[in-house]
Amino acid sequence: MINLLLLITVIFWGLSFIATKMALQYLNPIDIIAIRLLLGTPMLYLVILIKKIDISFKKKEYLIILIASVILGLHFLIQAFGL
Repeated sequence: MINLLLLITVIFWGLSFIATKMALQYLNPIDIIAIRLLLGTPMLYLVILIKKIDISFKKKEYLIILIASVILGLHFLIQAFGL
């Protein structure tokens, strides 16, 4: 079962490159990243609500979350501009 889940993950990951490449014909990279994050954030929040996941953080962890978020955003931008 785990191998199937890993395969599905890899397929979606690979398809995201193809989808980004196709979307670049119609949108600029910043718009693509904005749409991607605006769609993904509510979905992630929905999973957190459904599974009742505790997302409380310590004060020190907020800086780590901010840094990780900036790195993730830069990664998306570099990927989109690179395609």
